[in-house]
Amino acid sequence: MTCGDLEQEMGREKFLRRNYITMLVSWMILAPTWTITAPYFQHFILALNGNEYIVGLIGALSSYTLAIVRIIGGYLTDTIGRKKIIVVFTFILSITYLLFYIAWDWKIVLIASIVSSLALIYQPALSAIIADSLPSRLRGKGFGLIQLTNGLTGLGAIYLAIFLVTNYGIVSGVRIGYLVSFVLILIAFFIRWMFLTETITPKDVQLNNVLNDFISQYQGSLSWIKDKLLGIIIVIIIFNFVTGLVYLTPLYITYFLEFGLEIWGYYSMLVSGFQLLMALPIGFMVDKIGRKKVLLSSFISYSISFTLLLELGYNNFIVSKFATLIIAGFAAGIAGSMWSLSVQSLIADLTIPSIRGKISAINGFIANSALSTGQLVSGYVYNLFGPQYIYLYSIVISIFVTPLGAFIINEK
Repeated sequence: MTCGDLEQEMGREKFLRRNYITMLVSWMILAPTWTITAPYFQHFILALNGNEYIVGLIGALSSYTLAIVRIIGGYLTDTIGRKKIIVVFTFILSITYLLFYIAWDWKIVLIASIVSSLALIYQPALSAIIADSLPSRLRGKGFGLIQLTNGLTGLGAIYLAIFLVTNYGIVSGVRIGYLVSFVLILIAFFIRWMFLTETITPKDVQLNNVLNDFISQYQGSLSWIKDKLLGIIIVIIIFNFVTGLVYLTPLYITYFLEFGLEIWGYYSMLVSGFQLLMALPIGFMVDKIGRKKVLLSSFISYSISFTLLLELGYNNFIVSKFATLIIAGFAAGIAGSMWSLSVQSLIADLTIPSIRGKISAINGFIANSALSTGQLVSGYVYNLFGPQYIYLYSIVISIFVTPLGAFIINEK
């Protein structure tokens, strides 16, 4: 290696490290924008004249919109580059939070949710630029550190959400949360704009060839999925359908189990806190014992959580009602950390840099489509049969997918 090559390699390592730090810091700022509003989002819809089915419908339409735009986002990520799409749509996302702030009816929330999902077209670029900036041997720990730092800032925001709702009510409290989030997203936008560096060379595609190029690139990516990722994609579909089924857990714990708004907020904080606590240990596990083993273990932990929540619905519990809820939260927290870190690392391992954006987009399209289906079913089942059934179905599916995943998931 010549001196010039060495200097070029050192320069590349420097900007990749700066990219990772930039994303780490900006995500730390963005994390509270989710946790200050999400815990009481469903309650907010009910307060604006919605019902459980409307909550499921809004979630489903939002998820399906995100599924569609991620396909476009994946193409743009691998064509015009990661930085441009991240910066532009981080700014657009901030504006959508003003729509939530002014919402006076659930229909406005529906519009705001769809527009917000459209703005999240940049999501494939986020995962692509992180994967680009981390060597394979550090991906589990790298994603784990991001989850840890996000959780630290997000955890405090949950307490703020509880404070706002208990002191100002559901509608005013959540609105204040959206206003704070608007400011935080703007700050993250400026950080990404100033410090991110592009990791790929943008492609020169003529306007009249965009459609052909779009189809051609995705054909290649679909072939890659068929050869390398089919097993994990099937498991992702099942996981996200189950996630959609239990979408109404905030309303189940608050109203059906009669724990109330404040206890629900603290439960949400508990799950996030335990997921945060386990992020680095599980990140090491993912790198040490393998992605697949950790991923499959997440379904076992989720099954425990769902079983405990189901038993609470029938007033069956070995220890006290509150202690059972806490144990369910611990199980959900560790499962969430296992799933997210193992899946991100496994997909990054099995994907070459030139198609990471499109692979992320296809994965997102499939995942969000499954999620939206689960959300629709959740709202329907909750209203028609009772909320316990969504946990019963989720337990059966989670138990079934563990041996299935062991058989169909490849790590190489």
